[in-house]
Amino acid sequence: MLEVIDVQRRYRGGRGTGPLTLEVAAGEVLGVVGPNGAGKTTLFNALCGVSDFQSGTVRLDGRELGRRLPAEACGFLPEQSRLFPQLTARQACRFEAAMRHLEVDEDALGEHLTRFGCADFRDTEVRHLSQGMIRRLGIACAFLGAPRVVVLDEPLNGLDVEGVLLFRRALADYLAGGGIALMSSHILSVLDEVCQRVVLLKDGLVAATVDVREGSAERAYLDAFGVVGGSSGS
Repeated sequence: MLEVIDVQRRYRGGRGTGPLTLEVAAGEVLGVVGPNGAGKTTLFNALCGVSDFQSGTVRLDGRELGRRLPAEACGFLPEQSRLFPQLTARQACRFEAAMRHLEVDEDALGEHLTRFGCADFRDTEVRHLSQGMIRRLGIACAFLGAPRVVVLDEPLNGLDVEGVLLFRRALADYLAGGGIALMSSHILSVLDEVCQRVVLLKDGLVAATVDVREGSAERAYLDAFGVVGGSSGS
């Protein structure tokens, strides 16, 4: 289980996130949505060590970890790609492995790239890839080494139908193995399909937690934020 306890990251002017507390069980996807500026990106970045929480505690499987997940335990797909444009897809995965202290041999890396639909462009530089290809590669990097936790910020952005299907299959396999996932998406129907619960953030705080097995993420969003005629929750 992942426990995020009373974490907070606030910027000058009050924007940011927290204090908030979340729990995500093994085999579960927790959806995180809210309007622009709700604190979702701040939460994800701090949890994965891109920035830092100013207070609070992160606990994984009962172990105190301080204020972030360790690199080797966390795969992160940010909303905006951070892949270096001069690297090939294969090199980008190797760089990800090095940053997360993973050992991945060439055969395993080739199989991993194939699984995520990246085999045909494994030796192509990122700057020459389409948006959909870059998104596939980012997802492949996030799942590299089967981390204990994956944090997925708008994973479907730019994906074609095949890419979406590959992602859904990989996520299902990951969860079946006891993985833990946090995921945002502006396509709320996707959260209904893959999540057990969805947290609605407002001004960096938890406005509501919805069991989407018993209701609709879109309806909960409309109820919480009073939006009429829309379902955007990025």
